[in-house]
Amino acid sequence: MRKRVLYIQPVGCEGPALIEETRPTHSVAEVCRPVIGHPLPKRASDYAAIIALGGPMGVYETDAHPWLTDLFALLRQAVEERVPTLGICLGSQALAASVGAPVGPTGGQEIGWFPITLSQAAREDSLLSILPSPLEVFHWHGDRWELPEGAVLLASSERCDHQAFRLGDHAWGLQFHMEVTAETPPIWAEAYIDELLKYPALPGPTEIVEQTARCAPTLEPLARAVFSRFWELALNDRGR
Repeated sequence: MRKRVLYIQPVGCEGPALIEETRPTHSVAEVCRPVIGHPLPKRASDYAAIIALGGPMGVYETDAHPWLTDLFALLRQAVEERVPTLGICLGSQALAASVGAPVGPTGGQEIGWFPITLSQAAREDSLLSILPSPLEVFHWHGDRWELPEGAVLLASSERCDHQAFRLGDHAWGLQFHMEVTAETPPIWAEAYIDELLKYPALPGPTEIVEQTARCAPTLEPLARAVFSRFWELALNDRGR
């Protein structure tokens, strides 16, 4: 029986991309789209790994998106039961919120390719230790999590001091988007064009295309290596 992994994908354009491309074939992936009515699973332990992806909503918008409450419960279970978990952008914010950390607006948008700096702790992290520092990665967020109690801060940037964390040895939250391919940022620039137009200081679609052409070829092999490490941990470390 192949091991099951779960993607929680709030919106269609923010898919798993390189995470899925590196998933070993001895696993099988399920995709939950809560925004279109897919119910979130009740038991985190049914999965060898859980990956919570990005989306334009905030974790504090539970009235508009009631499924967020179920997401918090599932991620809290995953942490408690040591199910390998990866949260990307909104997913990292939900992971932080699930264990009681405050999440809220930063007062500005971080959109485009900007460098992150790894912490000293990241040098010994089982996922991020292979990354150079600084490293240009793709960002699209306006919210920020406080570091959860007991978590280790792994990365920061000039515009956002909290960019990556690890809870225990099985759960990671990445505020930035390492999963993107070269095709992804231009697609988002069109999908979220109203947001770009709302903030004139942000890069426009043309600039995002140019930034991506310059930065994505360097990031992609590093991202593949990071996600391959996650899958190795998730699918070889647990008897599921």
